[in-house]
Amino acid sequence: AEVRELARSSYGLWGAGGLRYASVGSGDLLFDTLLLDQLRGSGIFVSQICVVDLEYLQPTPTIRQALREFADWQRAAALVSREAPAEILAFGSLEDYRDAVAPGGRAAGCHVCVQCSFQAAGDPQWDADASDCKELGVQALVPGGLLTRLTNDDVGAWRRSPNGAGGDGGAVGLEVVRDPALQDLAARVADPVVQAWARVHAEARAEARQRQRRAHEQAEEERLAQEGTEAQQEERRLARVKRQVDLHE
Repeated sequence: AEVRELARSSYGLWGAGGLRYASVGSGDLLFDTLLLDQLRGSGIFVSQICVVDLEYLQPTPTIRQALREFADWQRAAALVSREAPAEILAFGSLEDYRDAVAPGGRAAGCHVCVQCSFQAAGDPQWDADASDCKELGVQALVPGGLLTRLTNDDVGAWRRSPNGAGGDGGAVGLEVVRDPALQDLAARVADPVVQAWARVHAEARAEARQRQRRAHEQAEEERLAQEGTEAQQEERRLARVKRQVDLHE
């Protein structure tokens, strides 16, 4: 709701250049697809989409497919809206994204940054805690830009302060967004039943990712072994040709 309100009331924040959107812990990009569709439904032109996740560093075939389908969907949505397609940038680490949002960087000037991720304890999928996310918001967002966070242990929203002030629960440079809907959502997330569901769901996803990684690694090992076999066969073939040449000489 806060993102949609920002979209309706803050056209001057991005103007004709379009909204620049970033997502941290994007995973398979389903949440981002739904949110971006809502933004476009509010009449917002989305000019850039940055997605950040450790899984993009060495993507499995499943993640590669998710990225391709996400890009295809964004192009189709832009075509339906008769707009230029958004530039899509994928990053495999926070460090790479921080470099890109530095002044003059390709991803500088973010207007909306979201983190929506539920993960199991010890799952290496993502390592960004609340302080990392807020620090990133200060670095990436333009003054007035919005940072939102929805995880299995935290719900909140902050605006980038125009004057660098903060406090009252926000990092320096961020102002806490006070919204009854957010407070209600935070209470729901903290409910033990929801927490139990989130834990089971996150553990199942973590296990599925591990299976995908193992299958990907096994397939890669088999491919390399096959390449080695083919190279050996080629080496033997060349040796036979050389022997035949030597015999004729």
